[in-house]
Amino acid sequence: MINRFKACSILLTISILTLFTSCSNDDDNKVLSSKKEIIEFNFKTEDNSNLTANIEAKIDQDKKIISVSFPFDTNITKLKPTISISPNSLINPKTKAEQDFSNTIYYTVTAEDKTEQKYKVEVVIEDKKLSDREILLEFYNANPDNTLYWDLSDSTMDSWYGVKHTDGNVTEVTIINKNIATLPPSFGSLKSIKKLALIKGQLSNLPEEIINLTSLTSLYIVSNNITEIPEEIDNLTELKDLNIANNKLKTIPKQIGNLKNLESLHIRDNELKEIPTEIGTLSNLTTLSLGGDNIANVPTTINNLTKLNRLYFNLINLTSFPIDLKNLTDLTHVTLHCKLISFPTEIGTLNNLTSLSIINMDLASFPEEIGTLKNLVTLSLDNNNLTGFPKGINTLSKLTTLAVNNNNINAVPDEITVFTNLKTLSLNGNQLVSIPKEIDKLTQLTSLNLENNKLTSIPAEIGNLKYLEDLFLEKNELSTIPQSVCDLKSKNNTTIFIDSGVTCN
Repeated sequence: MINRFKACSILLTISILTLFTSCSNDDDNKVLSSKKEIIEFNFKTEDNSNLTANIEAKIDQDKKIISVSFPFDTNITKLKPTISISPNSLINPKTKAEQDFSNTIYYTVTAEDKTEQKYKVEVVIEDKKLSDREILLEFYNANPDNTLYWDLSDSTMDSWYGVKHTDGNVTEVTIINKNIATLPPSFGSLKSIKKLALIKGQLSNLPEEIINLTSLTSLYIVSNNITEIPEEIDNLTELKDLNIANNKLKTIPKQIGNLKNLESLHIRDNELKEIPTEIGTLSNLTTLSLGGDNIANVPTTINNLTKLNRLYFNLINLTSFPIDLKNLTDLTHVTLHCKLISFPTEIGTLNNLTSLSIINMDLASFPEEIGTLKNLVTLSLDNNNLTGFPKGINTLSKLTTLAVNNNNINAVPDEITVFTNLKTLSLNGNQLVSIPKEIDKLTQLTSLNLENNKLTSIPAEIGNLKYLEDLFLEKNELSTIPQSVCDLKSKNNTTIFIDSGVTCN
């Protein structure tokens, strides 16, 4: 019995030793975590009596930098941060331990495997919040050569040129030709401003803070020296009108395509070499103005802008027309200044067109389809190579303005009598040797320009145009004009521009 008892005791002892040994081996084989990140770092009002709102820091995990911004005048010498870290890790200093953040502080996170990671805290104190009036005072002082002549003692801003406000909150700033060269960053704090127009100035750059003007609906930076537009311009989600014409822009950021509320876009007269294809996503655009001496191509994505009413191209190097006008049937105004070899016949599909200007193209003819534009009111064909009026034009009975200046037209057709609604007829700089007497059928004419032709006489019937206000006859071969024409001066107070030495007959 004793030997059996001893045997059992020995077996029990061996089993216990085996169990402990097994547990010890499991502990030795455990993989310890190496995670040691600060996940959140913020300051709560419940822990910090000198804060009026919770403040959350930004954590750059690559650079191991914690960035936190405090309002102006915040006492940062006694603050308690609330910190979240990786599981099973430790941090020093501890969470909610009071610290003086006016000094540089490092936080060390120790992982379960005893490895460490340091984080640096970078603190920024925001500038003092200025009133809108103080912001405009800063703007005024930042431009010592300005010619605004504001009365700085006016506490209401009511007398300040170009400024509109509601109860001290600025809603509009429109300044034209007043020697403005600088826009201070504080301008980005004008939270109520809806329209900003700085025209004919010397601005060379825009502060990044301009993207904070999220209430803007109209932005006009015209005839300055701006070289770039912030890529974050798509922050201005309420923007409807953007005019950045006549600057020194070399590129337009593709983010412009994100301005989905944009209705009007003017980007002509810069140093652009290309137009971003993204403008084709501006589905609400009704007005588009493009221009530039270095642009030879236009993106076909413009075909997507089916709401366009007004299209202006001033592209002297554009030799082919990439746009399918059949897609843009809402167009009412088209102005083209290009060097097209031929003009697209699709112009005839624009039944809503009321104004058409095709200038500086050296074209000798236009498609007859122009005669289908029954709603056309204004037609300008200046600076081409026409020898006569385009075929089909005599169907455009609604015309009130017809300008065919600087061509090679040698005769005015008798069918001109169909233009009974015409108020302005301009034929300056052609080869005209005569004017049909039927011109008096244009009873609504207020302006008639026949300058710089080869006229040796003009019909007396011009004297029947009782509404004529201006008659231009200079630089012809006239020696006399009919007395009935001269009488327009006294009868209708008409102003007649004529070379010296020409007499009434």
